[in-house]
Amino acid sequence: MVAEPQPHDASVPDDAVLLRRITPLHLLDPATQTYSSAAFHDPPINGSMSVFVRQRLIDLGASDADVMIGYDDHGLVAIPARVARDCGFEVLWVPGSDGRITDGAHAEVVCKKTGSRRHRLQRGSDLLIWPGSI
Repeated sequence: MVAEPQPHDASVPDDAVLLRRITPLHLLDPATQTYSSAAFHDPPINGSMSVFVRQRLIDLGASDADVMIGYDDHGLVAIPARVARDCGFEVLWVPGSDGRITDGAHAEVVCKKTGSRRHRLQRGSDLLIWPGSI
């Protein structure tokens, strides 16, 4: 089944790279550096998947490493915004409020993430950082 297209925030272009921290629970095998599609689940609090837009990080003078501060046991993956939208998700700016340099680059991926959609996100993503590699 093809996902229904969602309206999107045009200020997050389709070629934008979305960065997603992956919790240790979803990091499967250090030898192959594989991670579970469950890393792209709907959080129980607000149902939106937290991401950071790489270009906005750069514009703010931050980097991928800044997203990982305080999350040394996490991994980091890159997802093209187009992949998320092709799954039927909306990508929205939702600035963080943690007082970090990365707050202005925070966004959320919104829509119910069924098993097949999570697998599509997993297949369309690239691992950037495995815990302990930075």
